Amino acid sequence: INSVRMNKESLKFIRGNYNPAVLLYYILHNIEKYVENIDEDTFSQEELVMLLSEDISDDIKLKLLSFSNESISIIDSNYSDSIKLYILNNNLNKTDMVALYKSYETQSKEIQEFIFKYAGNDYKVIINQINNVSTDLKNRLLESSLSLEKKIEIFIAMADNLSCEQAITMLNKIGLTE
Repeated sequence: INSVRMNKESLKFIRGNYNPAVLLYYILHNIEKYVENIDEDTFSQEELVMLLSEDISDDIKLKLLSFSNESISIIDSNYSDSIKLYILNNNLNKTDMVALYKSYETQSKEIQEFIFKYAGNDYKVIINQINNVSTDLKNRLLESSLSLEKKIEIFIAMADNLSCEQAITMLNKIGLTE
């Protein structure tokens, strides 16, 4: 495999005749040529997903991601923040969002900002999954420029789990106390 030059024909041959481990080795061994040979016809989503977890530059990953229009999960991934942000903006797997709402505090500032902006438009899911949403995200939403109606709906969903003091604090955040 080391002596096989990377081109479109050899890539097609390796894909068709060898197992995924050999294919991955071949690609990684020839990663620069691989990227040069990838186009709309030779792009493989399965290879992209394998390569995203490999120790290759983000520049290469971003070039390969530019060919994908399928959703990609970032949950339990070891992707860098720049790769995660690209995926969130271009290949969002909407089923990731509840897990991201829950892990909001542990994400980087850039990822938190994406989650917050998305949550503002996805507030019905926030309400339905209120016990799976991080406290910091709920607080930020209540202090945001969301409509008062949406804030009240979020507060009502939270109310069962709040002490009297917490409820008063939340009402203050919404601006409903004097």
